[in-house]
Amino acid sequence: MNLAFGITIEDLENVLHTHGSNIKNNSIIEIIFEELDMQKIEKAALYANEMEDQTTLAYAEIESQLKDLGHL
Repeated sequence: MNLAFGITIEDLENVLHTHGSNIKNNSIIEIIFEELDMQKIEKAALYANEMEDQTTLAYAEIESQLKDLGHL
């Protein structure tokens, strides 16, 4: 189910970078990306109407999931 807000690997990299992660290995980043619950991230983003606010909410959800998964 696509809710009209797409998450990319670049979004994941931005969140990781914000938290000081130096993961450079694309394979590891792709594995982490696959672990994320995209529907939950999209749903969180769509609580806002403006793209900037949607991105902020999406990044917060990505951060939360990364913490739950032990990557942050």
